[in-house]
Amino acid sequence: MTVETEGLDSPPVAANPHSGPIRVLIATGDEIAAARLNAMIDELDADDIETDVATTFDDVVSSLMQRHHTACLISDLACGRSGIDVLREADALGFDIPFIVLGSARERELDRKALHYGAADYLVKERLTADEVERALRFSVERHRTTSALSRLAMFDDLTGLYNRSMFHELLRNAITRARRASRRLTLMFLDLDRFKYVNDTLGHRYGDLLLKEVAKRIRACLRESDMVCRLGGDEFTLILEGALSHMDAATVARKVLTQVSAPYLLEGKECFVSVSIGIAVYPEGAEDADTLIRNADLAMYRAKSKGRACFEFFTPEFSDAARRRVAIEDALREALDKGGLSLMYQPQLDLRQGRITALEALVRLNHPALGVVPPSEFIPIAEEAGLIHRVGDWVLGQACREAAGWADQGLDQMRVAVNVSPRQFQQPDIIETIRTALDSTGLAPERLDLELTESHLAGDPDAAAAVLTRLRAMGVGTAIDDFGTGYSSLAVLKRLPVSWLKIDRSFVSGLPNSADDAAIATAIIGLAHSLNLRAIAEGVETEAQFRFLRSRGCDAIQGYLLAEPLNADDIPLWFERMRRDELLRQITAA
Repeated sequence: MTVETEGLDSPPVAANPHSGPIRVLIATGDEIAAARLNAMIDELDADDIETDVATTFDDVVSSLMQRHHTACLISDLACGRSGIDVLREADALGFDIPFIVLGSARERELDRKALHYGAADYLVKERLTADEVERALRFSVERHRTTSALSRLAMFDDLTGLYNRSMFHELLRNAITRARRASRRLTLMFLDLDRFKYVNDTLGHRYGDLLLKEVAKRIRACLRESDMVCRLGGDEFTLILEGALSHMDAATVARKVLTQVSAPYLLEGKECFVSVSIGIAVYPEGAEDADTLIRNADLAMYRAKSKGRACFEFFTPEFSDAARRRVAIEDALREALDKGGLSLMYQPQLDLRQGRITALEALVRLNHPALGVVPPSEFIPIAEEAGLIHRVGDWVLGQACREAAGWADQGLDQMRVAVNVSPRQFQQPDIIETIRTALDSTGLAPERLDLELTESHLAGDPDAAAAVLTRLRAMGVGTAIDDFGTGYSSLAVLKRLPVSWLKIDRSFVSGLPNSADDAAIATAIIGLAHSLNLRAIAEGVETEAQFRFLRSRGCDAIQGYLLAEPLNADDIPLWFERMRRDELLRQITAA
């Protein structure tokens, strides 16, 4: 009989040996041979053997696509096209099933030909018996099951039980072949956990492994049985979703995964949190070959991370331009670290209590002949992804201390320098030694160095952060929580951290004094700082109206374009001289 394929919705599952009934597809144009085989199998009265017959090559493919668990294929060397064509097509579609050649007694060396074609066994039409058919079926299927069980060791990830990296590439190629044949869409998703390294660094690799296993379970629970999940290694996963998925359907799946993965985890009594960034590329719009589809899904994932993490992005052609710029910036950054190309600018900070400039914040810049001046908001995330952030941070710290030490010769011996420290740099076990080395090698007094750290990574492990901050305070180094109000703000955590300053993020300053919300937030942060015996500094101050509002609320210091644009180190003494001559401070403070 010919198998109908109307209403076929689910794709086959590749390389998944079936342990239930032996479903046999007899693919032959020889109706007499097909009838004899069916009759002999019926004679066996075996409940665990089921048969279908396909008489044309297209029927064979349709039957394979519909019968997801076809366990054995018996095919002659005709069937509209050769048996080897049938075998190759089954393999291209991702069906790893035993193949039994059905040949004629007139064909000499049938056994050799069968093995050459990759067959598990062979049957001669004129010599068919029920016992011989059963022997060939059971031998082929059982040997295949044994071989498949062994091969699973090379196909699956030991930790999560998901398909591994090498299997992912094979599954994707097979899925694209099926999608092309059926003129259907295929959705590829790249998933990368956010903050997984933090879990490993703070709780240990055993908890990291437990977390990965739980993440894998949650992802699997979000998908259909026919969808394929792979772990590429580390905290990277991929999803292959077959069928006519619209962009809306793919977005629904992505949102479901985001929600499930981001829910809290309880690992042996320890609670932890991670989120996930997802990049999506759709065949054929996103690419028509596996390698390009992979690259584009990966680009979309990085785009999701750059937009703040815990979100998903579809690949669009514009991403290619962004990717080329990203590569160019990474290359420029490596060159700058090796040959010089980074520089520091400084923005003054005005102490409102003393009425004078008491510190300058160091702002790193990447200078490149072709790219021009690349702002830190663009190259710092790239430095983190490329594993260069430690080198950048060490350079900034050393250079800022060196240049600040040189200010003493120009009458600015009390001027402090503020340096931003990245989360990864702060979490290094040798961070104290790195800072001490920078101070000792440049001769800068510890009291003239302030370190600025974002609140989100301090709150991640407050005990470890407090220990480092306590040692910095004992050295005489000042510390500030940067961008306060934009991350995870916890009073319970904040009161345990020995810091000196809270920096009000510029997003809460820009709307002052007209925005009631910004006014309320800025006032609350200033009040909070003072209640904890800390000082408050506002960044991004550009107008006299903003300055007057902040001063009226008791803000301790400001920085921003109202005072000056970022200055080169060489221009700082000149700027101070001009400021004194023009009485800039008097004009501002009198406003």
